[in-house]
Amino acid sequence: MAVLSGSTPKYLLRLYNEAGTQLDPSNLVQVLEVKVHLYNAITGDIVGRFILRESPLPDGYTRLTTKIVETGDVRVLMVLTSTMTSAAAGNSNEIQIDIHVPDAEVPGGTRIIKNKGKFHEIVKSK
Repeated sequence: MAVLSGSTPKYLLRLYNEAGTQLDPSNLVQVLEVKVHLYNAITGDIVGRFILRESPLPDGYTRLTTKIVETGDVRVLMVLTSTMTSAAAGNSNEIQIDIHVPDAEVPGGTRIIKNKGKFHEIVKSK
């Protein structure tokens, strides 16, 4: 299934800690904040920026929500707008997910788990 530029696809993101355990983004004991950056790896242009909890919503960010898939499986719901998919047409997109977790052993009490990878191809619509 191809994602067409100009469409509004929805993605469910699973969050994991370094040990490979799935985190519950709706539980503040496990996850304090989630930030997602989607960008073009060649030009460096930001396609979309998303955030889960910060209030008020920072300029240029879109709100993330959580979704219960089944008991014990809560994920982050990310919805791309048609403008975002148009800006992301091609296969040079990357995604970075920053998961802020509580950690009493680090200064400030918050540790950030960074995950980065290639985002799938978005095909130009005809």
